[in-house]
Amino acid sequence: MNFYVKSLAAITVITLLLYAAHFFLIPAGEISLVKIYLFLGIAGYFTVAALNYVHTIASEKLGFVFIAILMVKIGAALLIFPELLAEEESLSRVDKLHLLVPYFIYLMIESAIVIKWLNDK
Repeated sequence: MNFYVKSLAAITVITLLLYAAHFFLIPAGEISLVKIYLFLGIAGYFTVAALNYVHTIASEKLGFVFIAILMVKIGAALLIFPELLAEEESLSRVDKLHLLVPYFIYLMIESAIVIKWLNDK
């Protein structure tokens, strides 16, 4: 099976499991959980796909590309969730954690993938 299909399936399963756990364990916040996990799932897939492409053509640049993708992902998160930067405190600390905790979980998964690829080199 193609790497991209496998990674899409894996990220979809991870996203659905994390969403279900988040939905059932923690009460809903002001930011939609569907919106959060849809963003993180799509961004996670494109991150892994882009890193796999870079790994095949220039694996020595994998770390630099990973950092660049993370910067783009942070910018996209701020554009998609503008309430994070609102001047008035419309979001509580718990609402902000609803986005940040899953974001860092995905970051750890993506980092583990990059570390594995770098160690394979």
